[in-house]
Amino acid sequence: MIEAYVDGAFGKNSKGYEIPTWAFIVLNDEEEKDIEYEEYGSGIPAEYFEHRNVGGEIYSVKKLIEFCQENDEKEVIIHNDYEGLEKWATGAWKANKELTKGYKEFLDQSHVIIKWDKVDAHTGNKWNEYVDSLCKKALTEDTTEPEEYVPLDNMEPPVEINYITDPPKDRTIREEFHIKTEKAGNRTEEEETSSPSEKVSKPLETETKEIPPMLKPINAQAQSNSGMYDGLLREAQDLCQNHKYMQASQLLSPYINENSDENVFKAYIDIILYMGDYYALKAVKCCEKYLPLHSEAIKVKKSYCYALFYAYIRPIVASAYFDAVKYNEAKAVIKKILSVSKHSTILNEFLFPFIEYAFRVGDKMYIKDLVKEIDINLFSKEKIKDGNRSFFSNYERVNYFIKGQG
Repeated sequence: MIEAYVDGAFGKNSKGYEIPTWAFIVLNDEEEKDIEYEEYGSGIPAEYFEHRNVGGEIYSVKKLIEFCQENDEKEVIIHNDYEGLEKWATGAWKANKELTKGYKEFLDQSHVIIKWDKVDAHTGNKWNEYVDSLCKKALTEDTTEPEEYVPLDNMEPPVEINYITDPPKDRTIREEFHIKTEKAGNRTEEEETSSPSEKVSKPLETETKEIPPMLKPINAQAQSNSGMYDGLLREAQDLCQNHKYMQASQLLSPYINENSDENVFKAYIDIILYMGDYYALKAVKCCEKYLPLHSEAIKVKKSYCYALFYAYIRPIVASAYFDAVKYNEAKAVIKKILSVSKHSTILNEFLFPFIEYAFRVGDKMYIKDLVKEIDINLFSKEKIKDGNRSFFSNYERVNYFIKGQG
């Protein structure tokens, strides 16, 4: 049995382009352990990019297992600081996305016995810190030019790439920091006011997958406002029910312009967001061209908030590294979100995770200034229960953050 450490990262390379990197080390079996073998790099397939540092983590394990296979090593102890690597491998977390399903399948078929050891990140563990430094080294050594990748204004990737087909969730944020608090569901205001009969049935597949919330059957009011697009939206809905999200976006794309029907435009934005964080910036740009000309497009404003969150806020609060530039950029985005809506769902879904992060990086003054602009009572007061235990509500946590008690 060999002993190894793995890690992944996501950051800017020497040319300023953001990429994931990976690294692993194998220790010798001496009493005074030392590195017997190390490997790191940045050559990661495109489908890993939207998963940011998690993509690098997963790739590091795959490279380590390939090393074991090449050297006829049947068992390995893997020390890792991201718990998802073990949870997806053992089935404790269901692998819903294409990347995690492929990861689990690869490990199941590898015939390498893995013993997992979760270590805390950035707590002085010598080898964990070293493998982390290799990931950073891979960033500085990578010289890939941005032009070699898909430009942001034309983000339709090749058809052979497997896309994320699950709805965006902020689970990564909370699991990253082990926070057990109320999380508002990813539901739109239209869903909350619609009757059960208006909702789309789940696809007839063995695994559970939801349909993008905006593609529920069109109600009477929507029909009266834009009945000419009913057939188009139903066709997009049918494609999504069959998990053909790229085809659905391409179906609606010719109808997307400054004069688009609101229902069609919102459907397009929600579909490209549904395909993963990789498309969030494209959604932001589309909304910022559309909304100045359609100030009453309430449905699009909600989708715009989602796009801002997935493009700018979630990446920084889910990252293992603090980036002052991106942090300040996220602050500016918070102002944009609040200028669109101060609804309780918006505050709990998008604002609360950033308040948690601001507290963790010690920016308590920002929290106090931010709360002055909103009604703190709009944060969820419902406590989360886990067995016999009851955890703080969002309302109580924000109060603690303001007081600096945590």
